[in-house]
Amino acid sequence: QKLNIKTMLKHDTQSAIIGEHHFGLAKNKENVLVVNMDWGIGLGILVNGQVVHGSSGFAGELGHIQVVQDGELCRCGKKGCLETEASGWALTRKVAKILLNEGKTSILSSKKENLKLEDIIDAALKGDEFSIDLIFEIGRELGKGLSIAIHMFNPEVIIIDGILTNAGDLIVSTLTQAINK
Repeated sequence: QKLNIKTMLKHDTQSAIIGEHHFGLAKNKENVLVVNMDWGIGLGILVNGQVVHGSSGFAGELGHIQVVQDGELCRCGKKGCLETEASGWALTRKVAKILLNEGKTSILSSKKENLKLEDIIDAALKGDEFSIDLIFEIGRELGKGLSIAIHMFNPEVIIIDGILTNAGDLIVSTLTQAINK
């Protein structure tokens, strides 16, 4: 109001799809999905050139589809959400749990206490087999979830965004394989 500028608040992944549609990889496209692979999993949906918001503004919560019956408790309060299996949050939780309980050999072994997502990605890019295997597992599960979204929306393009994309081909090739399978 002070600057007299039209302003709105949007869900982060819906903002990403708007930005991509106007300025990025979705420019001149009508049916696009933007997947935000961060601590959670968000899905921006563009159908016939329009962003899908849903009745309460939260369409695209791909991370909260159930993929494991009676799985881990999700932050949303449900069990077995895709987010509990294939997000940055899931990756750090799995690494910490395995390092503590199974004593796996990894360059991450010294960081059990203050483990960050970026540490895991960095370790994988440096060839740490333990980290590579877990990123592969995350990518495979996320690819299964994305295949559901592909069948539902039949997009022209899928744009992958978020912290996990810093793993580069380690995550992207796995996603592609899982989707194709």
